[in-house]
Amino acid sequence: MQLINNLAESYTVSDDGKIYTITLRKNLTWSDGEPLTVADIIFTIQAIQDPIIKSSLASSLQNVKTNVIDDYTFTLELSEPFAPFLTTLTFGILPQHIWQNIQPTNFLLAELNIKPIGNGPYQFKSLTKDKQGGIRSYTLEPNPNYFGQKPYLKKISFKFYPDYETAIQALQDGNIDSLGSLPRGSVKSKINNRLYNLYQLSLPQYTAIFLNPQLNEVLKNKIVRQALIIAIDRDNLVNNTLSGQAKKIDGAIPPGALGYTDNIKKYSFDSGWAAELLEQNGWPRQDDGWRHKGEAKLAITLTIPDREEYIEVANAIRDNWNNIGVETSLEVIPTFRWQKDIITTRNYQAVLASEILLLDPDPYPFWHSSQNQAPGLSLSIFANDNLDKILEQARQTIDPNFRAVKYNDFQSILAEEIYAIFLYSPSYTYVINKDIQGFNLFEISTPAERLTDINSWYRLTDRIWKK
Repeated sequence: MQLINNLAESYTVSDDGKIYTITLRKNLTWSDGEPLTVADIIFTIQAIQDPIIKSSLASSLQNVKTNVIDDYTFTLELSEPFAPFLTTLTFGILPQHIWQNIQPTNFLLAELNIKPIGNGPYQFKSLTKDKQGGIRSYTLEPNPNYFGQKPYLKKISFKFYPDYETAIQALQDGNIDSLGSLPRGSVKSKINNRLYNLYQLSLPQYTAIFLNPQLNEVLKNKIVRQALIIAIDRDNLVNNTLSGQAKKIDGAIPPGALGYTDNIKKYSFDSGWAAELLEQNGWPRQDDGWRHKGEAKLAITLTIPDREEYIEVANAIRDNWNNIGVETSLEVIPTFRWQKDIITTRNYQAVLASEILLLDPDPYPFWHSSQNQAPGLSLSIFANDNLDKILEQARQTIDPNFRAVKYNDFQSILAEEIYAIFLYSPSYTYVINKDIQGFNLFEISTPAERLTDINSWYRLTDRIWKK
C-alpha cells in the first residue's frame, strides 16, 4: 500500500511542498517501439487540463504548471501544497506521437481507447464484440518493449458477462480462471475450494447510509438521527448478512489508513434505547405501529442500487428501523440509472452507498461542503465551517502527523453530528484457479490493483537439473 517508482526513476519535493521534480527512467519505449520521453508526460497533463476533453482528473491538475528540464526531467509546480498529489501521479500516459493527431473533441470516441498503445508488461492483441457493439472479450499479450520484468503468461483474456450468475456458471464450467468482486452469497455455496483459491482483499472503502435532510424534514432532528444509528445491529450485518466478509466501522477513514482513530464517539446497538429516545422526543407509537408527531409520521425511504449485497443489507436495516416504529420503505434503483438519476441529482432521503478513498485517504471530495452538489461526491450534503477548514488544512501539508491530527478532528465532528451512519468496510472477494501461482496481494486501493503483480503470475513449471 505504498507508492513505488514506475516510469519515474526518482523524484524530489521542495521544502514548501509546491514543486515536484521528476526524473524518468532512461530508454523507455512504447509498445510500438517509439521512445517514451518527458514530451509524452507533458502532453498527457495538458490533455487532462483541457476542458474540452472533460477528464475526471482535471480538478487535481488544473492549476499545475509544467516545466521541461530535459528529455528525462521535468517539474510540476502547484499553486499551494496538496498532500495527495503524488497519489494523483499514477494515471496512465498517452503516446504523443499518436494522440496529437486526434482533435480533443474526438478523444472519447477514438479507437485508441480500446486498442491502446501502452507501456506496461502487456499490450493489446484483440477483442470481440456482440451484435450490439458491446465488448465480450479482450485479449492481451506480452509487450516486448516493457522495461521491467517480462511477464510469464503468454496470453491473458478478459471475458465480460451480463450478470454474476452467468459469470459464476462460467467459473464452475471451467471457462474462466478467475472472477473479481464476487457477490457475498456466492462464496461458500458456489465456489469449489478444491479448484480455486479464495482471497479476501482489504480495500480503503466503507459502506454507509448518507442522510439528506433537504428531502426529509425529520432527519434534521439530531435525536432522530441518533435513534436511527443505535437501532441498527451492525454486528449482525457483518457476521450474518455479509457472512463475515466485512469489518464493522464507526467513521469515514477505515482502519489502517492515514488518520484512522478509534478514539471517537461510538454508537452501540440498543433498540430499546433508540425507541425511548424517540418517545422522549415526542414521537409516540400509535395503534398503526408507527410513530407520529401530530399529523407527521416518522417515515424514511432508503434508496439502494439493485445489487444483491445492498438489497440484503437494506432489508436488515429496514427490519431494524421498523422494529422501533420508523416506517421504512426501500427504493431499489437499476444500476444503469444509479449515477444519473440518484447520485448526481441527490434525489434521495437516505441512500446506501460505498465510497473508496484510494491510496491516500483524503476525505475532502466526500465531505467538504463545496462537494455537496454534483460532480462533487458529498452524499450527505452536510455543511460545517469547522469541518471544511480542517479538511482544507489537512490537504495543504505533506506532514503526515499533522494530517493525522486533522483527520482525527474531522472524524470526531462526523461522529457527533451523525449525518451519515457508517456500517462496514467490505472486503474484495477474488477467486483464482489454484493452477495459477504468483498472486501475493492482501490489500488493494482499487479493484483494478488486484492485477498489480500480474507479470509475476505463472501456471507452468518445469524441473531442471542443478549442477
